[in-house]
Amino acid sequence: MNELRRLGAPLDSEEIARVKQTIQNRKLHNQRKREKKKREREEQELLAYLDSDETFAYIAGYTSGGAPYGVTHEQMQELEEWNENNPADE
Repeated sequence: MNELRRLGAPLDSEEIARVKQTIQNRKLHNQRKREKKKREREEQELLAYLDSDETFAYIAGYTSGGAPYGVTHEQMQELEEWNENNPADE
């Protein structure tokens, strides 16, 4: 915009406002995209460290007798479905 002004190009206030809004929208879009990518990366890193077996999607710990306890695959699926239907961004 500044270069166009220096070159003497005629710019009306509506055009300037429209360009500024477009720039602001692009910045907001890019920020949200980066945040989403960061959340997905953190989730993948967390999943890489989770302990699981054929019964549990996440093993929170073990009883004194050695039996695992945690979140079953069915419970995890229900939680994921709920998260998909209730995004935190809204």
